[in-house]
Amino acid sequence: MPEGDTIAGLALRLAPALSGRVIRACEAQALDPAGLIGRRVEAVRSHGKHLMVDVDGGLTLLVHLGMLGRVRVLRAPLRERRTTPQLLLEVDGARVLFSRVPVLRLVARQAAARVVGALGPDLAGEAFDLDEATRRLRASERPTIAEALLDQGAMAGVGNELKSEILFLERQSPRARVADVDDARLRAIVSRARALVVANVGRARVTRNALRGPRVWVYGRAGRACLRCGGVIEKITQGRDVPRSTYFCATCQPSPRPVAP
Repeated sequence: MPEGDTIAGLALRLAPALSGRVIRACEAQALDPAGLIGRRVEAVRSHGKHLMVDVDGGLTLLVHLGMLGRVRVLRAPLRERRTTPQLLLEVDGARVLFSRVPVLRLVARQAAARVVGALGPDLAGEAFDLDEATRRLRASERPTIAEALLDQGAMAGVGNELKSEILFLERQSPRARVADVDDARLRAIVSRARALVVANVGRARVTRNALRGPRVWVYGRAGRACLRCGGVIEKITQGRDVPRSTYFCATCQPSPRPVAP
């Protein structure tokens, strides 16, 4: 699942293939190829789950992979095909293929800046501001800590898998209200998010460093034994508008006690 670590790693992988090169050819379903052909790629960068390819003329290719999008660097021509690719960029020495990407737009650089400006601090960014991200997470309008971690306006880069892993590692119940999480714990959660994203840039995501067994602690492991205590991993659905699955261990991450009336 593409999250902030995935997109930051993708930007690092695309930069050597694209940066400084002129787009010689372009095939596209999603946009007008004429807007890209002949333009020089100035930079490839990311912020949270957004990928941006800056080209000359003050334009940016703004990309969000969603859950299923893919971007591949091809060194050989595509096999004969019946349909036009969603987007295929060709530069000297490489082709870059975008497929199943829900957001793929060529926009003015200022428009891309407005999209990024609405996001919280980039967990993969060198200038990540821990204090600002903690403040924004505290101010999130989403009620539970699990839902708030997915608020890209608080901090950019956490998706469903990292959310569950962060909360497990911090022994934090996903059902806890943000307002009930004390400042020290909230800061620790943000620090953990930052550490996991940075550690996984450019590699297949791993949250459990072990020679054997699963690469993650709880995500996708409902009904199986907790790797820490032996209890059973549970799965719940959280979120009103877009329900998302959360995996956790009720023993390691006990729910808040009911508040007396």
